[in-house]
Amino acid sequence: MKNILILIITVLVFTSCDSLRLIPVEQQLPLNVATTMTKLEAYGCVREWYEDAFKLPDDAIQMDDKELGVITGKFTSYYYVSWGAGYTTMPYYFLIKTKIKEGFVTYQVIARNTEMPIKGIKSMQILTENLERNFITRIKECQNN
Repeated sequence: MKNILILIITVLVFTSCDSLRLIPVEQQLPLNVATTMTKLEAYGCVREWYEDAFKLPDDAIQMDDKELGVITGKFTSYYYVSWGAGYTTMPYYFLIKTKIKEGFVTYQVIARNTEMPIKGIKSMQILTENLERNFITRIKECQNN
């Protein structure tokens, strides 16, 4: 019985250590979204998306240039990493860059974390996919109005 308990504790320790092991973060490639809107209309649409997406106090638009058609913002999100019987909250930080031109908008999420735990990487991928989907949906909605 004692041996089984030691084995269970050992497995928990090693599996929890693996969930906190850091691996490199792969950067997302820029995404071009075609649009029939004018540059000014697309700029307004993208600006509204930033206002809706950036809700936490740490989130901020860092660059907003209507003439150049560039909006860049820093975005923070949090995820839980379990270890053994507990868990911890860890942040991940993103830079979201958009470049608006006549006929298309370029969108890119750049992870500012260079390394993350494996579970954090999976969580981050889901978050960036949701952000991308929301961004494309917003562009389409603006285009149809």
